[in-house]
Amino acid sequence: MDDWWQEALDAVGVPREWLSPLGPPASPIGRLTVTAARELGLEAGTPVALGSNDQLNGAVGVGNVRPGLASGTVGTAMAIIATLDEVAGPMPDGVIWGRHPVPGLYYLLNYAKTSGVLLTWLRDLLGGGDYEALLAEAAEAPVGCDGLVCLPHFSGTATPTFRSDVRGGFVGLTLAHGRAHLVRAVVEAVCFCARDALALTAAAGCPPTELRMLGGAVQSDSWMQMMADVVRLPLAIPECAEAAVLGGAIYGGVAAGLLESIVSAAERFCRPARQFAPRAEMTAACDAAYAAYRDTMERLYPGALG
Repeated sequence: MDDWWQEALDAVGVPREWLSPLGPPASPIGRLTVTAARELGLEAGTPVALGSNDQLNGAVGVGNVRPGLASGTVGTAMAIIATLDEVAGPMPDGVIWGRHPVPGLYYLLNYAKTSGVLLTWLRDLLGGGDYEALLAEAAEAPVGCDGLVCLPHFSGTATPTFRSDVRGGFVGLTLAHGRAHLVRAVVEAVCFCARDALALTAAAGCPPTELRMLGGAVQSDSWMQMMADVVRLPLAIPECAEAAVLGGAIYGGVAAGLLESIVSAAERFCRPARQFAPRAEMTAACDAAYAAYRDTMERLYPGALG
């Protein structure tokens, strides 16, 4: 029977009794105690279900429950979850994979450690201001930022190399560059990280046909259009802004017998609010900017992107 890795629990000082049993998400594991119910403002005896991590919760919340779909989060970090029906052979080095919340399916996870947090960092560095205004200004800068490249790995790389020695920065600054260029370079860099992650997904044998996005960045139409242009996939933004919470609610509903299955519930509740298609006229410029990012990374940190 699967259980927690006791040596790891001992290493971080977490008692086993603090943790739930292991099992598939949406499995009922007990009832809410009187003490917990009082603290949460719920009724004692409310069914308790197993869940999953935040990224998988979000994947379920945006309907990423069938092979060929992928979901992406742009928050503090940037993560891409792809769904597949089988793991055929060894996965590429550095790719994270496991069982999907939907029985019989698997997921691939590729991510970058720093993403939307870079925009917060830059905004504060520039003296504060409104995100919407900054992004509107950035949208006026040209693709490729007139040669300015942002390296977004301010906390090192994650998949596929997990290198802590890599640092972020701006390369190619000139006196002609201004605030709009800096902001756009950050936004483009996040899109480039998504393209890197999707390339790893494709190398693992499951190129997605659609990307469903969540996280703070989805509030910006210009950012999401840029993302579609860079990754060359249609994007869907769900009506429910709290997709990870919705995923957890679906698990609870299935465990309580109120919902038939994770798949049927996810597809019932996930409704696209906005959609973005890649623009053919932007392909060449986006490819050139992405190539400049990859080339700069390789020159400064050979092999860091895999």
